[in-house]
Amino acid sequence: MATGANGSGGGGTGPAGGGGGGNPPALNTVIPESYRDKDWVKQNTKDPETFFKWVDNLNTTVGKKGVIIPGEKATPEEINTFRTALGVPGKPEEYEFVEIDELKGSKRIAETDLAVKKLMHEAGISKDGAKKLQSGFEKMMYAEHLKVVEANKAVDKAFDDTAVKLFGDQKDLAMTNAKKLLQENNSPEVLAMIDKLDNNSLLVLTAALNGIVNKYIKEDAFRGGAGAGGTGSESYEALSAQQRELMKNPAFSDYRHADHQKVMDQNTALMNKMRAIKK
Repeated sequence: MATGANGSGGGGTGPAGGGGGGNPPALNTVIPESYRDKDWVKQNTKDPETFFKWVDNLNTTVGKKGVIIPGEKATPEEINTFRTALGVPGKPEEYEFVEIDELKGSKRIAETDLAVKKLMHEAGISKDGAKKLQSGFEKMMYAEHLKVVEANKAVDKAFDDTAVKLFGDQKDLAMTNAKKLLQENNSPEVLAMIDKLDNNSLLVLTAALNGIVNKYIKEDAFRGGAGAGGTGSESYEALSAQQRELMKNPAFSDYRHADHQKVMDQNTALMNKMRAIKK
């Protein structure tokens, strides 16, 4: 049978050289509409190779056994398993503290260390975490301690510098005189209050007492010498000491006391002798 020029007697009707089918659709064209805007889809569906690598990694990760966080009804065994997985030791004593360079050679206080370890154990801190926390905290506290030390040094220096400006090379003598007067003429309660004064107040008090010493008290007598007049029991200092003892007598301040007038007469006699020495 003859065939036409157009090959109308042939077999297939598809395109030349074709076997049917054509190019496969792109991966992102077959993703359901509800998933297309999700980040994990956009990141892993650029091409089939990227997508299947992601799926493979996901399956591998899911297959691994991870740390299971205990729930509210977890058993003690489950909680211990969780703590062990985090690196928490079985007992507080198993924590190991490190010696920081700033405190090298210093003696540690065992009771304090154990108390801190117990707190760390209750908090569920790992052994490695405990070392970092302990060393970091001690470094921080040491740095704060240095700040306090330096601040105290600055305060002491300022006190000394001001004392030198006020008293010059007589600074030590002025401080000694003031201390002696305060100790000899005040009760323990008053001395305790003086101890609480700030440095500026102490300098003002010292300056005032030093002025009194220079103006009203013979320097030699105050220092323990014989004074300008009188010797032995009749020295200015000796008379002053007698007067101080007399002032301790209950009759001195109680006008109703039977010996009040007698004590006051003795005081007047002492004061007259002291005035005579100062002339």
